[in-house]
This record gives sequence, C-alpha cells and structure tokens, in this order.
Amino acid sequence: MASIPSHELVTAQKDLSPRAFGLLMYYYSKGDHWDWVDSVISDEMNMSVRSIKDYRNELIKMDYLYVVKGLITNVFIGRKAVMDFKSPPKQEGVFTTIGGG
Repeated sequence: MASIPSHELVTAQKDLSPRAFGLLMYYYSKGDHWDWVDSVISDEMNMSVRSIKDYRNELIKMDYLYVVKGLITNVFIGRKAVMDFKSPPKQEGVFTTIGGG
C-alpha cells in the first residue's frame, strides 16, 4: 500500500468530487502489481463501470492519475508521481554523444 502525503489528501479533497476522491483512495490502498479490472473495482466501490471510468477520467484531468499503456501498463497515482513523470527534473551537465567521427 502506498503512503498518501497529507498535503495531497487535503488538496485532493478540495480538487475532486467525493466519488473521484474515493477512487483515488482506493487506488492508493492497492499494492504494487495489482490487476486493474474495472468490473472488480466497480463491485468493490459499489459504482457502475461507467462511473469508474468517468471518475478515473476526472483523476487524469486533475493530474492525480496518469496511465501509460504499452506492453506493460504503468500507472502513476498521486499528483507528485504524475508531475514527476510528466516533468522529470533536468540534469545539469549531462551530455551524450552518439556516433563517432
């Protein structure tokens, strides 16, 4: 289970609808490497699958969730994780040379 920064709890309560906030807390309560199955989440959250998708879109829009799909789906939960992924810190003085000459 991921720890939830206290400042994010306060901010998320202000930024999100109550159900989207509840979904964020649900995501935080899961450990690493869990199956992301909307029908299971729907049953556990007592919401329709359509509602789960709508609230997930709210989380994405508000930068509390970011999903990268590919061979492996990576999910970034929480505003700090999302922002760190979208804007990684710049490294000063790192140069790469490709090729030779």
